[in-house]
Amino acid sequence: EKKLAVKDGTQFYLSKQGQVYKSQIKNLQDLENNILKYSDFIDKHNIEKIPSGFVRDFLTWKENKLTHLTSIDVFPFISKNIKESKLEHLGIFSRISKDIDKIFSEIGNNVSIRTIYPLEEKGKLNENISDSENYEIRFLERKDIYCVMQVCDKSFSWIGFEDQKNEFDYLDIIEGKDKRFVEWSRSNFEYLWDSSKEI
Repeated sequence: EKKLAVKDGTQFYLSKQGQVYKSQIKNLQDLENNILKYSDFIDKHNIEKIPSGFVRDFLTWKENKLTHLTSIDVFPFISKNIKESKLEHLGIFSRISKDIDKIFSEIGNNVSIRTIYPLEEKGKLNENISDSENYEIRFLERKDIYCVMQVCDKSFSWIGFEDQKNEFDYLDIIEGKDKRFVEWSRSNFEYLWDSSKEI
């Protein structure tokens, strides 16, 4: 039996169950608005690869935006996010870049860095960076990686997915500072981190 409201004297209040229902209704409203807003993005990307445990909260966040980068904007965008991280930087990238490795090596020991790359990229790793105390690298087979992303200090993240050609799309991404979105991105990172291997 559902008890959505409780009576206190002459007043009615939402019960704990009622509060849960109310929050889910709000999630559904956010989801409906976002599905309209992101419909082209969804159609152009392999969203179906997101694990079912994360699909439930996909697009229930607020105050995020679709961003279109040009190919010459991608490296400066990623670099800026790394440099602006003060405590922690989480990243999933589809390729190892010597330029990104160099930025990681210059960031200093105050920032904890964890990065996931496809196992197929291991041969391109700069061995000097992997010895750094604050930098952990793990690998996962390319087929098991469903997104690319950065999470910076629990305050900003962006995420990209495969396009219809199964290539990771760094040009059309979702980014934002919405707390729920950043936590959702972080949870996806931790899920893949737990599945990945240190080699």
